[in-house]
Amino acid sequence: QMRNLAAGGAGVSAAPCERPDDPAILAKLAKRLCDDDAVLVVAEIVANARSDAAASLFRTAAKVLLAMAETPECRGKIVAQGGFKALLSCTLSEDKATAAAAAWALAKIGVTTNPVSYPRRPGSGPESMVKPLLRLVDNADHELEQFEACMALCNLGTDPELQARIVSCGGWRSLQMALACDNHLVQRAAIEAMSNLVTHNDVVERFTDATSTDVKLFVGFCGSDDSKSQIAASGAIATLAGDEEIGKAFLKAGVLEPLIDIALLSEEPP
Repeated sequence: QMRNLAAGGAGVSAAPCERPDDPAILAKLAKRLCDDDAVLVVAEIVANARSDAAASLFRTAAKVLLAMAETPECRGKIVAQGGFKALLSCTLSEDKATAAAAAWALAKIGVTTNPVSYPRRPGSGPESMVKPLLRLVDNADHELEQFEACMALCNLGTDPELQARIVSCGGWRSLQMALACDNHLVQRAAIEAMSNLVTHNDVVERFTDATSTDVKLFVGFCGSDDSKSQIAASGAIATLAGDEEIGKAFLKAGVLEPLIDIALLSEEPP
């Protein structure tokens, strides 16, 4: 599909055919397409798709934009040239494959894009990508999809408005469930995303109860073998412990001793 676009619509025979699965070639092709403003073409196709052809066009558009989003240098142009809005439209497709491809493309974009860089239009701003990303966390076919969705949510969580959106859409629960993944990178991305949500009032309340499993969960990750997970978890605890009520809850929950043990036993205390 990307090759046909690069060939200017001249058909398969005109498209480059050397080693179609070579990542370097595909990345170069994606960069060329973005430089030639192909994103504008795809966005226009999605915006003006007839209802009888929308399903097929949306599926193709989502796959093309996903392929482009594989190349970090293309992501800014996808946002700036209407590809972001097109992907949001594709996530609403009833076709699961189309919606999943679009959500994954949004995740890739979200990993490296500053939240303030998104267009702030009603219905097509960054808040609209939260639900598709959470669905990807919950239903991803591959751990890479889940990892990148968590990373994107971590990035979005640095913005107070988007933080609130994630929490109101049930993001805490989705990220909590992602911690059950055996892949330590998914676990790390999830705990980092959760750490960016702990200052929200609804989340803070979870730590005021001495019997809270969330308290024990974060303490547990302070002892993780993964140093970045340790940093995220201990940073969140340090932020929360500044609140007197939560500090008392930590003490009542008996987490002080485990925290001291972690600090003493860790080769590189966070």
